[in-house]
Amino acid sequence: DSTALLLEEEVRAALAERRVDAAREGVARLMRQEPGHRHLPGYLRLVEVIDEDAGPDLQERLSELETIEPLTRDLLGHRQRDYLAPLWTALAEALAGLPFDPAAPRLHSAYAWSRAGHWRAAIEAVGAEPGWRDHPPLVLTHAEACWRGGDTDAARSDWLWLAWEHPLEAERAFASPTLPDRRIADLWHVFGDLDSPLESEDFPAWLLLEDPGAFGRVPAASAPRDERGSAYRLLRRLVGGEQDLALRRELGEMHPRLLELFLARLAQR
Repeated sequence: DSTALLLEEEVRAALAERRVDAAREGVARLMRQEPGHRHLPGYLRLVEVIDEDAGPDLQERLSELETIEPLTRDLLGHRQRDYLAPLWTALAEALAGLPFDPAAPRLHSAYAWSRAGHWRAAIEAVGAEPGWRDHPPLVLTHAEACWRGGDTDAARSDWLWLAWEHPLEAERAFASPTLPDRRIADLWHVFGDLDSPLESEDFPAWLLLEDPGAFGRVPAASAPRDERGSAYRLLRRLVGGEQDLALRRELGEMHPRLLELFLARLAQR
């Protein structure tokens, strides 16, 4: 029915443009035109959600927005973001100032800002949280926001920090199909197939050998102040062209396998 198709398109446009009254009226007209239309319940649900505000129960609103995401994708297609972004923005504003709770990591303004696509606001919200690098969800949100905002080096600093300080969370993140840095994801698979496996905490140093052009730009100061960081900094200097035999000797004493891999790469040139 061409009339139903036109009405449905009007409802989609009204929802995406947040014209609640027009969306409600369009749904009513579609209901009269085709009472058994298969998308009617979905459109009614989207009208209901957009007509609400965050309310006092922020956890309930968070769950609601996450739950309707597949529905918005199915019904609104490429205009899904037009519908969802203002709702996530309103939730982020309602969450502003609330401290991070490890028991409910998504109930934080940084997460809501990132879902709204406001990357600078997400970065600022994470940075305002004391000790944010101690919390993997905040590190991941910061990394994605930096990546989406165009700061590749800052994003990679975050992901490498995760490998050093939170290796289990890093393993899950690097294996996830949603990780935006597909170069890291691809190299993670190569790293996992090494004949003599390394620890996940060695992944940042191994990246210097595998792709120094991309990962050599991560500042040495971002590495931890312990033996893992020292090995990384030594290898970074060697990969950067310093040929001091004392550096090789020091790395060999600290991490023989990394020196072995470095010398093997050197022999391949």
